[in-house]
Amino acid sequence: MLSADGDVILYEVARQILNDFDNLIEEFYEWKKTSCYDEQLFVEFLQQK
Repeated sequence: MLSADGDVILYEVARQILNDFDNLIEEFYEWKKTSCYDEQLFVEFLQQK
């Protein structure tokens, strides 16, 4: 479940993403190009994985 400031949204992800979630979060912080981000940017990142 993700939410920036609005409604909570439930996303279904592959087990591989769930199993590697901690590493993916670290990669996301390196990948993002701004200090301001929301759940949509994180979902976009995950979709590329």
